[in-house]
Amino acid sequence: MKTAMKHAGKPHRKGRFMKTKERLSTTFIRKVLVVLLIGQSFIWYWSFSRHNITIDRDLETRMQTVSAMIRNVAAEVDKAEGYRHLEHVMDGALKDENIVYIEVSRNSEVITRTSQSQEDEDLRVMKSPILKDGTEIGTVMLKYRTGRTDTAFILTNLTLQGIVFVVLTLLIYLFFQGHIGTQIEKLSANIERVTLGDLTQKIETSEENEIGIIAKGLDFLIERLLVTVKKLKSVAGNVSAAISQLNLTFKNVINGINHQQRSLEEISRAVKTASGAQRRTMSNTEKLLSLSNDNVSALLEMRAASEEIAASISNLNRNVSDSYSTVAALTRSARELASMADNATTAVQQASTSIEEMNASVKEVGKTIKGSAELSSQTTNIIAEKGMLSVVDAIEGMDRIEASVTSLTDAIKRLGRRSSDIEKILSVIKDVTEQTGMLSLNAQILAVQAGEHGKSFSVVADEMRSLSEKTASSTQDIATIVSTLQKEIREAMESTTETVRMVEEGNHVVLRTGDTLREILHASQKSTEMAESIERAVEQQTKGLDQIVKAIEHIKGMLLDVNRTTEEQEQGTASLLESISSIKEAMEAARNATDEQAESTRFITDNIELANERTAEIAKASAEQQEVNDRIIEAMEEVMVIGKETARNVKEVSLFITSLHDEVEVLRKEVEMFRTSTA
Repeated sequence: MKTAMKHAGKPHRKGRFMKTKERLSTTFIRKVLVVLLIGQSFIWYWSFSRHNITIDRDLETRMQTVSAMIRNVAAEVDKAEGYRHLEHVMDGALKDENIVYIEVSRNSEVITRTSQSQEDEDLRVMKSPILKDGTEIGTVMLKYRTGRTDTAFILTNLTLQGIVFVVLTLLIYLFFQGHIGTQIEKLSANIERVTLGDLTQKIETSEENEIGIIAKGLDFLIERLLVTVKKLKSVAGNVSAAISQLNLTFKNVINGINHQQRSLEEISRAVKTASGAQRRTMSNTEKLLSLSNDNVSALLEMRAASEEIAASISNLNRNVSDSYSTVAALTRSARELASMADNATTAVQQASTSIEEMNASVKEVGKTIKGSAELSSQTTNIIAEKGMLSVVDAIEGMDRIEASVTSLTDAIKRLGRRSSDIEKILSVIKDVTEQTGMLSLNAQILAVQAGEHGKSFSVVADEMRSLSEKTASSTQDIATIVSTLQKEIREAMESTTETVRMVEEGNHVVLRTGDTLREILHASQKSTEMAESIERAVEQQTKGLDQIVKAIEHIKGMLLDVNRTTEEQEQGTASLLESISSIKEAMEAARNATDEQAESTRFITDNIELANERTAEIAKASAEQQEVNDRIIEAMEEVMVIGKETARNVKEVSLFITSLHDEVEVLRKEVEMFRTSTA
């Protein structure tokens, strides 16, 4: 994406190829003129050098002739007339304007010399030996000038060179402008419009030379670029639409995940509420179990007291029987009876108090069991209504998420296929670029073969090569963008695959949660049934305790009768037998009541033990239900974590898709810069 944004930030290339400082014809003619000037300068220098060499050679030959003539004369000089003849010859030689000084010496003595004014000129010296009969007898020395520059020759040569230079310049300019310059300007104008993004240009040419080949190559390149840009526009539009659809799909996925999170939070709150109710049920059950244990202890004590009362009544019955045998022991028996009656009254009072406490405890247990049953019923209703409905909503949300993710996966796969189409288009552009490079290389080879006349083709070939390189660079940039797109598409595919896996795991977890909630519902229903059973048992226990209270009230009445009988016995012996009979009947009734009390106590004990067993089962079921609730809470937390992770992954994929959309928009804007229709 950074590469795409970097290219998007660059200004469009407006006429960069054609806005040159000077025209190609001017540059070409200037270079040709420089070459001509250098060539003509070389020719002029060569001609001047050859002219000077010829002059020097002629001068040296003439000097050698003069020297030979003087040597011949000097070799024959023996008399004064001979010396005059030698001087005459030397004077004749001095008439040559190049000879400045002549000296003749024999036997190391100068015999004659003659000279002109030297004016400190640069002179050459020529010494020649004087031979006679093969023997050197003297020396002739000549000093002469090297020669003066032929000004007329130089002016004539320069004039001719200038005329030739001007004529060649005009001919080259007319030839280049008429046959090459115009065609190059047309090609340059077409290239200018192409670089501005106008791909509707057609390069028309009837030439069959190198420029015609270049024009046809450019026309072929423009046509291929036009087709490629149209395909890129179509692909960019399709990719942009696909990415927009992906963004919409991701929004739906995120909404589904958020809805799932809310459903899971509701389930978690419902399970936590059920767990709290279960904890209260366990606490009440423990209290109920403790109260039941206290009731058992109280009943055991009451049974022991009842047995003691039964034993006392038996003793009283024996004493009353003994009172029939003797009247003397009446007073003692009456006192013992009164004492026993007092003890019995105290015991009965204690038993009555214990029974009342036990009755209150049993009623409290009944209230607790009733509250526990109501809590269990509420827990069952919460799980059956809210919990299962939330699980159903969660399953439906997971199904919607799975469908959205599947749609997202299909869209990303289509996007991957679109990127493969872009790669094919880039391959075509690469082939066109390579062909353009080959065309520019052929043009350069032809320019080299054409020599000086092919330099214009070299310039056009350079322009083609530059255009090919720019196209290759743009193709490379597009390939980089496409590679980045494919990489991000692969990352999106991986994230989507991971999202599908996590959605499947979340679906499994939700299903397990539903199974667990059904187990909780079953356990809660069982707990409710057990609580109702305990409630019925407690009601039966309450009824039994009411009967015990009535029996104890009856015993208290009997004991009051015993007290009254004892008082009557103390008042007189006349009614002793009648009183003893009444006491005997009362003792029988007391014994029967005591037996009934013992039986009721055993019944109550059995009921309380049964209630304890049921309460222990309730506590065990509550503990199991609490463990299930804990597992449900852990599963809900795991599902929520998975949902958050899924949402995060979906948001990351959404960010990748948004970045991909930005890059596609940049690519589309770059492609829109090209004009592909004449409308």
